[in-house]
Amino acid sequence: MTDEEIIRLFGERSERAIAEAQRRYGGLCRRVAVNVLGSAEDAEECLNDALYAVWNAIPPECPQSLCAFIARITRNHALTRLKARRRQKRGGGEPEVLLSELGECVPTEDFADKLIDGQHLGELISGFLNAQSEVNAAVFTERYFHCRPIAEIARESGFSQSKVTSILHRMREKLRRELAEKGEFI
Repeated sequence: MTDEEIIRLFGERSERAIAEAQRRYGGLCRRVAVNVLGSAEDAEECLNDALYAVWNAIPPECPQSLCAFIARITRNHALTRLKARRRQKRGGGEPEVLLSELGECVPTEDFADKLIDGQHLGELISGFLNAQSEVNAAVFTERYFHCRPIAEIARESGFSQSKVTSILHRMREKLRRELAEKGEFI
């Protein structure tokens, strides 16, 4: 079933839309949620919450890319769940490292909240990534959107971990300079 057909089912309020969206994008969304939360059980709950949020969002929303729309909602739900879990139990982990890394180039007090809710920031970062090489944009996206560990990105890309780390560092510096030049988030 195509994205357009699934979106039409959501518009018609057919419960089949949820099943089709889960069939088509459930694997990707679970991976995103597991990478953020570190737990298959939490990821499954997060996916269910995300699909419910998609149900409530379409209509009135009519996303151009259903895949990106569902993945973004899933990631946002996972980050919200992680934030709530951190409030209950202080501890470290990969998502905290990611937020810390990105906080270097977008220095704000409430960066995590802006990351979760900031459509404007998302548009700025998308524009930034569109201007980068395909390889660099893919490494950045895998790390900061899909929350994948550097070792995994290195293994799948064929780069060394130090090369991935270097690409990410240069990309964060470029992003920081670009946002500073535009007067954003400084």
